[in-house]
Amino acid sequence: MKTLSATMLLIIVLLFSGEVARGGGDDLQSVNREAVKRDLSLLASRAQHYYRMPLDLGGGQGTFDGLTLAALTTRPVNANGSYSLTSAAGQTAVIEGYGTEVGDDVSTVIHITANVLSDSSYFIEVN
Repeated sequence: MKTLSATMLLIIVLLFSGEVARGGGDDLQSVNREAVKRDLSLLASRAQHYYRMPLDLGGGQGTFDGLTLAALTTRPVNANGSYSLTSAAGQTAVIEGYGTEVGDDVSTVIHITANVLSDSSYFIEVN
């Protein structure tokens, strides 16, 4: 009887651990997706600061003209992913974030775009 109970317990533990292992990828993806969004939020905030700053202090004085990724961060690659400023002109800046985990398409990494305006920003989850 002890052997049967031990065997059943072992089977239950193995089944449970298999379920946890299968679900782990989704958790990693969610964590990485949120981390990329947090990084993009910080970069967007810095871009808005640049937008409001006067020209003589190195800002855009009401535009994103002249904004560079170097003005936003000294580390465009970190543990969460990599980031690039794909456009910055007039009243809009676009920052791309690529995570380290595979996205929803199960073939490429997480990709999120931050569209930055003078007083707000919004994200588009590409993958």
